[in-house]
Amino acid sequence: MRSSKGIRLLTTCAVVATLAAYGCGESSDKANGSDSGSAAQNDSGISFDTGGGGNADTGASAGDSQAAGGADATAADTSAAAGDTVAAPDTASTDTATAPDTGSPDTGSTDTGSTDTATAPDTGSTDTGSTDTATAPDTATTDAGGPDAGAPDAGAPDSGTTGPKNVVRFVAMGDTGTASEKQYKVGKVLAEHCKKHGCDFVLMLGDNFYDTGVDSDNDKQFVDKFEKPYKDVDAPFYVVLGNHDYGAGGAGAEFLKKEHYVKYGKKNPKWFMPDAYWNKQIKHVHLFAMDSNSMLYGDVLKFIVADQIKALDKAIAASKAEWKITFAHHPMRSNGPHGNAGCYEGAKAAPIPQLCGIIPVASGKGVLEAYNKLVCGRVDMHFAGHDHSRQWLDQKASTKHCKGVELIVSGGGAKTTDVATKSKGGYEFNPVHFQDAKTPGFFYAVIEDNKLTGSFIDMEGKTNFTRSYTK
Repeated sequence: MRSSKGIRLLTTCAVVATLAAYGCGESSDKANGSDSGSAAQNDSGISFDTGGGGNADTGASAGDSQAAGGADATAADTSAAAGDTVAAPDTASTDTATAPDTGSPDTGSTDTGSTDTATAPDTGSTDTGSTDTATAPDTATTDAGGPDAGAPDAGAPDSGTTGPKNVVRFVAMGDTGTASEKQYKVGKVLAEHCKKHGCDFVLMLGDNFYDTGVDSDNDKQFVDKFEKPYKDVDAPFYVVLGNHDYGAGGAGAEFLKKEHYVKYGKKNPKWFMPDAYWNKQIKHVHLFAMDSNSMLYGDVLKFIVADQIKALDKAIAASKAEWKITFAHHPMRSNGPHGNAGCYEGAKAAPIPQLCGIIPVASGKGVLEAYNKLVCGRVDMHFAGHDHSRQWLDQKASTKHCKGVELIVSGGGAKTTDVATKSKGGYEFNPVHFQDAKTPGFFYAVIEDNKLTGSFIDMEGKTNFTRSYTK
């Protein structure tokens, strides 16, 4: 069997030569402020993984064309986009459920499904008419069409006769693995928020270990960049991998590293990652974890992603869950430096709109094709990181949105880069309900039956934005 080093060298040279012909060079993506634990890194998002064991290490790397983010660049806050009405926080409502209510944001209004109701910022106080406690773990799981390692599904259904039948509370955040002061600060706020309001799980959106991933399931980085910063978070972490987790300095070409993360999860039940892609249902919410690194290669090497697309396509079609949520490292659309799938690095590598999708692999054409097949028009929400910011895109205000899907970018788990506020060159601005690249933080969601309330919380513990909608 040919060594992974030999395969990596052979295929990396081939793709790098292709990318070099298009002038797709490398640039640094630097951590902000006190991110002393994070070196400059390349964010090309390139890797291979079919999700099965024994994958061939035949991937290729490409240069990272992410622009330098600088220190917590400011960005325009375009919250309260068309169709959203702002309501003041409701501090006098009474929860009528007899079972515990774990502190979902109260918008003070009913969303009929045609109008999205955005609430004013909620600083995290509990409803004055109720007592909020975290729900007990629910170990019963249902999983259709994919591997399931049997991690606990935290959060039992509320048993109140007048309250919601099903409640799921969770966090989504990515690009965390710096071991920096900011990562630890976000972790502390996350633990406090989950203790106060309840968290059934945390979606970990990739780039969990900068710069080059781990070298074994015993790598000390698991301690410094996962166990210590989140030691007080009493919830399982549902994990997908990013390009930095797959090594090669962020090029994501060391595909066999996947096995280190799978093996670690067998030792630490708090880390749930049975494979590179998987699916799991918790109550009325069905999660579909995707390996978007292999999708990058889908436009030139179809076999690399074929098994994943087939398995997830089948699982999504079979799901009867009220809510279907996909999550991966790479975004479908984003106002950060990486930009939109199919035109990643568009404002830099492809300044002419017509060139979007021409550059193989790096443009994310394969990601776009996979998401169009699996995500758009088929699920309710898609979470991603990769760009180090927090964004909630407005599908109603965009003609090129992913059909019917709420798109969330939550890649500010430890640092920020920047966000654009207008279109330029090959980069097309996406209308948003909210975006911020000034402060690291995370996204917190509460799904009560057919209603979702989502909030962006920053590392100071402040709620920057809250929005509710009903399916």
